[in-house]
Amino acid sequence: MKKREQLSRALDRLDEALDTYNTTPNSIIRDGVFQRFEFCTELAWKAAREYLLDQGLLIHPDCLAGYNERVLKQKEKQNGQE
Repeated sequence: MKKREQLSRALDRLDEALDTYNTTPNSIIRDGVFQRFEFCTELAWKAAREYLLDQGLLIHPDCLAGYNERVLKQKEKQNGQE
């Protein structure tokens, strides 16, 4: 299954979790919402990478492997200061 489809399903589950938290707020449900949000963020990153690969915008398929958005921003900041 493509990452985009997985992301869509994960976002639906996040929406369900948020609805549940809004009707029954408690710390366990809140923690679940945070986990689902983090999962959606990671899937969004992977879906974007998959799209870039499909469009031929990444020369090396593994160039983003092991990096997350925070690491790439740090690298951009370091490169901008050099």
